[in-house]
Amino acid sequence: MARANKVELNRRIDIAADMLAKGHSGTSVVTFMSEEEGISRRQSQRIISKAYQQLVNDLEEIGLDRKEMVSQLIVNLQSGIQKSLALGHISAMVACVRTLNDLCGLGANKQPLRSSGRRLS
Repeated sequence: MARANKVELNRRIDIAADMLAKGHSGTSVVTFMSEEEGISRRQSQRIISKAYQQLVNDLEEIGLDRKEMVSQLIVNLQSGIQKSLALGHISAMVACVRTLNDLCGLGANKQPLRSSGRRLS
């Protein structure tokens, strides 16, 4: 297959960055790019790497700081909890609560389990 020109490469990077920004996993974007663009998985991985860098550059360009991003994530997770409860999707609600817990460091400290399955004291 012929090598993609700069315009084609930038188009592919933009597609990958858009998919990543919408929440698709890197693996699913690699698969999509390989199948839809007819390129190798390795080339797709290179494009995904550039797409991630493009997203980082975009965030740096707009000056988004960590506190602002964490605040937005907390609001989105709280909204997800409310919607999940309203729809009766308990597992989705639990996932949002766990993520919120991890993000904010809430909850009691947990002790690791021993190989016997008992908690360390």
